[in-house]
Amino acid sequence: MARSESQIDAPWRRYWGKASRDDSRSCHLLAYHCLDVAAVAEAWLEKDRPLLDAFVRSSGAEADCLRPWLLFFLALHDLGKMDVRFQLKEPGVAGTLNPRLRGHPSLRESIGFPHGQAGYKWFFIEMGMYH
Repeated sequence: MARSESQIDAPWRRYWGKASRDDSRSCHLLAYHCLDVAAVAEAWLEKDRPLLDAFVRSSGAEADCLRPWLLFFLALHDLGKMDVRFQLKEPGVAGTLNPRLRGHPSLRESIGFPHGQAGYKWFFIEMGMYH
């Protein structure tokens, strides 16, 4: 099945999650990285019942209810990597994926940018979860 132009240019394809230090244009897309993390966690929870039981005890939720929520939030663990300050840590990769960033130099704010804190802020504050 051929991909349509809209699938090729889909916004989720404009963000990298892991970039190669050896090749300024090689990367693992953020969406795929997040799905990979969730898949590894699912396999881990399947094999390590004591780990799942620890989450169940600490949350008070049933395992069948808790497991999908854990996987959902693990998939979102790198949400802050969508921030331009993170993306421009690797300007070559960022410019390849997102034409608007082509030729943009790395930002001084990219150094040590806390993408975890940014993702937390986006999720809880920007999405109206906190008031």
